[in-house]
Amino acid sequence: MKKCFFLNNGYLYPLFLIMILSFSCKKKESNIIQNQETFLGQDDLTEKDSITISVRLAPKEITGFNIKDKYYQNYFLEFNNSGLKDTIIIKRILRIHKKEVISYSGGYINNGKIVRYQHHYLILKAPINLNFKYIKGDLVLENSDNVVIVDDLYNDYNQIDSKIFNKKGKSSKANLKSELESIFNKNTKLDSKEAYNALNYIHYLANLQGIYPKDSRIESYLINAKDPIASSPYSGLLYTFAKNRIRSFDFKKLNENKYSKRYLKRISLGIFNFLRYEGNKGDKQYSDAINWLKTSDLYKNNIKFINKEINPLDNRAFKEKLGKLSLLDTSYKETSFSKVINKNPSNYYLIDFWATWCKPCIEGVKIMKKMSIPKNVSIISLSLDKKKEKGKWKTMTKELTQNISYLVKEEDIENKEFLKFIELESVPRYILIDKNMNLIDESFLHPSEPQFLPKLKDIKYAKYW
Repeated sequence: MKKCFFLNNGYLYPLFLIMILSFSCKKKESNIIQNQETFLGQDDLTEKDSITISVRLAPKEITGFNIKDKYYQNYFLEFNNSGLKDTIIIKRILRIHKKEVISYSGGYINNGKIVRYQHHYLILKAPINLNFKYIKGDLVLENSDNVVIVDDLYNDYNQIDSKIFNKKGKSSKANLKSELESIFNKNTKLDSKEAYNALNYIHYLANLQGIYPKDSRIESYLINAKDPIASSPYSGLLYTFAKNRIRSFDFKKLNENKYSKRYLKRISLGIFNFLRYEGNKGDKQYSDAINWLKTSDLYKNNIKFINKEINPLDNRAFKEKLGKLSLLDTSYKETSFSKVINKNPSNYYLIDFWATWCKPCIEGVKIMKKMSIPKNVSIISLSLDKKKEKGKWKTMTKELTQNISYLVKEEDIENKEFLKFIELESVPRYILIDKNMNLIDESFLHPSEPQFLPKLKDIKYAKYW
């Protein structure tokens, strides 16, 4: 899912690599300005505990990387040149993992077609200095220390993972395993760095798990691996391991059998990331997993954050705050969300928080226009554009033919409290409610995701939070 971000402050929760499309503008001046910036609140980072990344940007260019946080999920490290001169932006960030992969996905439009780039950099040891130049939607690595480019490795596994996880094609398990073995053997290199082969094995196990979920090598790896490489295949391995066993784990034995701390940490990370996923959050059928997670060191050291992630919003408070949301219609007349509901009766509503400057938001609107949205679902478009941009919003909402469209009053205190309550830090954001404003899903799927329409069509079976 692509998102436009309001805050460059940390944690994003997708399970796999987030695709960020970066768009370039024409240069206006050629001077270079150096900007030094620390990240994640670390003001005293040394070379040994940090990664230094510099990006050369033309005026008005924005780009960035996906980097794994301590929960092995992505956060987006943004580089934004808002000025009128060529700029080298330098950021020094805390190094959380001994070995990790940072990833970039971007592209540009050429003759009406999108040219895409994907890069993956395996970082081995400190000190790390990465220097990039942003050219036509691509981040070109100019020079680096202790880094291995692993694009080919990821590309090879991309050939099979869609077959396995998206159930494409009619290959048997045996044929899929044979294809997977070939990719693994191709990328096993005797003359390569040890970390490259270790990353190759993580890719192999992550895909093998999609074919044979209970293969003993998967659990053996999680028990014995010393320093797994922080990467998308590793986070996927943890998540899927927990998903496949969430109902069969003997949680009592997990604590009694005196497993190693590192194994229990990996189990708790997998279970946490499974429970926080939007389709599982707050589901009572996972109460045993929740109770066990609360006994883990991961939970004890991050109680406030984990509670927030695995527990849904309070429905009563949500309804109260949503009903009072102050809005402007396209004639700039003030109204409230409650009045909008009364004026547009429906069994269910999909609230689309968006903004005119957000390309993924606009993409989502256009995709929904081509869909057969169920008749019992109405889409309410709520723009988060600034008041000074209300003219631009009015023009674009008409161009996009958003039938129920309002501007959220940015200066309203209760509006600010509501956005803080739902922790809206990025758009697009989709929230699903019923006609009585009961919360069904506080973070619904993006229209580009395969399950978006099927879930809407099965909305009558949805469980209220």
